[in-house]
Amino acid sequence: MTASRMLVGITGAVALFGLGAMIAGFALLGMLDPAGAQMANDHDPFGKPPSMMYDAVLLGVSGVFMTGAWLVARIAVHKKPGREEIPF
Repeated sequence: MTASRMLVGITGAVALFGLGAMIAGFALLGMLDPAGAQMANDHDPFGKPPSMMYDAVLLGVSGVFMTGAWLVARIAVHKKPGREEIPF
């Protein structure tokens, strides 16, 4: 495995993990303060707050991003000699 391929894998893992962490942060903030999350909606600040299901789906999506980051980092860093190449 070349160093450039490893760097690309690590960079991709950091990007996926960062995106997942941001999504999880916003979803948790929306769950803890639904009225405040609705006030940030410039289109309808005094409308009905978003449902908890929406935030739960966002947490699930962030979990998928973070799992993907872990898998990319694992493949990029822990390449054992003798294993077949995994095509990207």
